[in-house]
Amino acid sequence: MSILKFSPITFAIVLAIVQSALAQSWSQTGAPIANWFSIASSGDGNNLVAVTQGDQTNQGSWFTTLPGAIYTSTNSGLSWNLSDGPSDVWQSVASSYDGNELAAVPEYGGLYISTNAGQSWSEATNAPVAFWGNIAISANGLTIAATIPGAEAVPGGILMSLDAGITWQQTTAPTDQDWASIALSGDGKKLIAGAIDGGVFLSTNSGTTWFRASMTDGIWESVAVSSNGQMFVACGSSGFGPQSIFISTNSASTWSQSSVPVASWQTVATSADGSRIVAANGYGQIYTSPDSGVTWHQNDAPSVGWFALASSSDGAKLVAVVNGGGIYIPMLGITGSSGEIALSWPSNSFNFQLQQSYDLTATNWTAITNVPVLNLTNLQYGLTLPSTNHNCFYRVQQSQAAH
Repeated sequence: MSILKFSPITFAIVLAIVQSALAQSWSQTGAPIANWFSIASSGDGNNLVAVTQGDQTNQGSWFTTLPGAIYTSTNSGLSWNLSDGPSDVWQSVASSYDGNELAAVPEYGGLYISTNAGQSWSEATNAPVAFWGNIAISANGLTIAATIPGAEAVPGGILMSLDAGITWQQTTAPTDQDWASIALSGDGKKLIAGAIDGGVFLSTNSGTTWFRASMTDGIWESVAVSSNGQMFVACGSSGFGPQSIFISTNSASTWSQSSVPVASWQTVATSADGSRIVAANGYGQIYTSPDSGVTWHQNDAPSVGWFALASSSDGAKLVAVVNGGGIYIPMLGITGSSGEIALSWPSNSFNFQLQQSYDLTATNWTAITNVPVLNLTNLQYGLTLPSTNHNCFYRVQQSQAAH
């Protein structure tokens, strides 16, 4: 359940906060509480895949992380199913545009591929057994990139497959970087990778050659690239504390610091055209931008340990995971103008009902009987209502008939 308030007295302020469909209220889904580590979305946002790591067990002088699992969702995260994938200490997962081709890497071991939306998994026989970092996949699932973090005297690197994981080649990416993040353009030709206590590197030819972006060393926790490869995003924290989110809108020729508040940014994702960005930081906040990072809006999200994000290609469907918590999605969005407010919520089979109340402490919420309209473009239910002359709160709640 999520709640939004509409106040005509502060109408301009409310609009400033929620004028974008991305500035929404986030609610926990039915996913189990787990050490979620990575999540990926299909282009339409319907198919999701997420991986976990198990709890840590005390081995005397050190701790060992137990194996986790792979979960999938076919209804934008409202419900989740345990995959038949192997148990492992999963590190990263990636999805093709249609959600059928998936790739996942554990902390140590082989690289795994699924060609049926996560129903079954097989180990990529020609990929090395390694200490893996992150993985990314192109829209058609043919190009896959995976990082091996460099640590002390152990060299790292970035590996590429151009045939859906059948064969693999080490790219010319630097081997002295502790790789923390990687992302691919839709065609798999443009890549961006970030390192811990290192730089941000890019390739425009499927990893054949690499060049360094014009940013200082930092802890580049997360990177993203638009499907057409025109816009790149990098976030994280510097070696001396929090920093901003940096954006390039010209294929990484130049970079600029966005107007988002300075923070220890943990994860970032972007829509296919780069116009919509979502990012979460170490302070438990989620911010969204509707205009390629020019302006940002803080979402109504719980202050928890956000760890990873994913976005549909149009940016309308978002999902975030908590390491040691649950999986969250925006449940109720609100916009307003000209004396009207527009509410939207996910299309699903859970029979959500829109309700309103003039008192947030009241227990007798009133059901709104107006029939919502399903928007086939973003698969959201929507309803436009006249504004009132006093404060009003809205929520969507699962009706008793759905239980």
